[in-house]
Amino acid sequence: MNYTTAVFLIMPDLRALLATVDEPCLEALRGQYAERMRKAGPASRYKYLDVVFHSLQKLLLAHELDLHASPPRRVLDIGTGGGHLPFVCRFYGHHAVGIDVKDAFYDGLAACLGVERTTVRVEAQTPLPDLGGRFDLITACDIAFNEK
Repeated sequence: MNYTTAVFLIMPDLRALLATVDEPCLEALRGQYAERMRKAGPASRYKYLDVVFHSLQKLLLAHELDLHASPPRRVLDIGTGGGHLPFVCRFYGHHAVGIDVKDAFYDGLAACLGVERTTVRVEAQTPLPDLGGRFDLITACDIAFNEK
């Protein structure tokens, strides 16, 4: 299926998903980071405030992974950022654990989406802490391990 057709088919889910966003929270966050957003380049973290675009991308990913039609799963999202994938997973009835480094901006964005972020730094040769059991699916999208 091509991208345009996929987006067309996902639009009802996108509308329903976006209706759950805490809009006053999101507007406050945008206001808080407005100056930084103006100065930031296209690769900066502030691009994730475009909740429509990034939620759409995660909806498309969820469909590729068949999460829209599967029974409830436990999903680990490594490098979750603001929590867009756990946001989509919850919408489809899954339990997602999003892990990432401590970051006030991402904490704020996750709060607007109504998802939790768990602060865990992924380090070479270091096991992850107990995150509540086994996972059916582990994702890691657009992550960077070289930041301190």
